[in-house]
Amino acid sequence: MHDIPQFYYDYEGEPQKLFVSAGSFSQLYEAPLDRRIRFYVETTPTDSSAPVKVPVAQMNLPSGDGPFLVVLRTEFRNGEPYYRNAIIDASIDSHPVGAFRIFNFSKRDMAVQLSGENLLLKSGESKVVSYPEERKAWLKVAVADDDEGWIKVVSSPRSVSSRTRTTFFLTDIPPSEGDPNPKGVSIREFRERTVETESGILIQ
Repeated sequence: MHDIPQFYYDYEGEPQKLFVSAGSFSQLYEAPLDRRIRFYVETTPTDSSAPVKVPVAQMNLPSGDGPFLVVLRTEFRNGEPYYRNAIIDASIDSHPVGAFRIFNFSKRDMAVQLSGENLLLKSGESKVVSYPEERKAWLKVAVADDDEGWIKVVSSPRSVSSRTRTTFFLTDIPPSEGDPNPKGVSIREFRERTVETESGILIQ
């Protein structure tokens, strides 16, 4: 969910470079047959010319054909980065074409109004909402605050395109010196186009 260094994983004994960014989903990658994935970075110690694999995240893919979406989120412990991960079923059955899917990755509960539907998303929950008939859908988000109750933090229109599906991630804004306890949220929006083929729906 933030800028990350160059990651690798091994597939059939060969290192695979991951081309990822914080602004878009990556291409599809083949998973190892044992469904165990270890992401790592390569570093070169000063006393060696050979790179060393440093693990940064490990996970087991669940059963099913997938595809699966692996979300990495940068957090810090004692000033050092580490990566929390979530594995999401990204199949057409779980997230159909012509629908929004919204995840609450905040530590707080969220009240969401999306495409005219009212949702209460606890931390870690997600919901799927169909696109409206119009070409625009409103996304409104309010966060739970112990002192002030519900605080509206987002109210904006979102465009709707045919033969697509859209994913939203709601995350907490990292604290800063100017705002050590931010109440707003950050929204990551990802839109995928789909094509219907003889073998099924292809996600682009």
